[in-house]
Amino acid sequence: MSELSPGLQPSSKPEAFDAEEFDTMLGSAPVRGDFEDPTEYSEISLRMLESIRPTNYVEQLFVIDLVDITFEILNLRRLIVAWKAASVSHGIEALLTRGILSDAPPGAEKVAKIEAKLEAKRWREDINSREEIEKRLNSKGISEHAIEVEVFLQSLPTLEVLEKRLFSAQQRRNALLREVWGHRELARRARQMSDRVIENVGLPAPNKE
Repeated sequence: MSELSPGLQPSSKPEAFDAEEFDTMLGSAPVRGDFEDPTEYSEISLRMLESIRPTNYVEQLFVIDLVDITFEILNLRRLIVAWKAASVSHGIEALLTRGILSDAPPGAEKVAKIEAKLEAKRWREDINSREEIEKRLNSKGISEHAIEVEVFLQSLPTLEVLEKRLFSAQQRRNALLREVWGHRELARRARQMSDRVIENVGLPAPNKE
């Protein structure tokens, strides 16, 4: 059997970690819109780097993938919460349109839709107006249960897409962690830190209004 050349001889010593090299490998934050914060991506990568402490090039690549997936999961969860909140207003607008159209003369559909949009905006932005608008809906035979159903229906198409993307990201994270299970201590630290980032940075504080 031929011997390896001196430059290819395996080393028993861990490779020295170069923070600047890692930052170059990490590259710019994979943000997809204004709702994602590149500064937060940098903070997550730093927290993971300090906790997981990769000891070689392969482990550094693993940490980069894990940072990306964790950042994606974090923002998808926030987006789902934000969409659920926005869907309430969409549901109110759909019900107002239906209620106003029921009393509108033929040909007044455009005006009715504009009025419903304005009323929905008032419901969303003025807490004191909500009870009045909801009573108006009740007077049209639209119950609180009907409002809840409409809100759910309005949110469902987009919510399904977001939930599928979240599930896919979670599956990719689990697959990534399984790949390094041979390095059990690394995998343990990686899962622990990824979970901590998602849960602690996680969802925004609930709106108590």
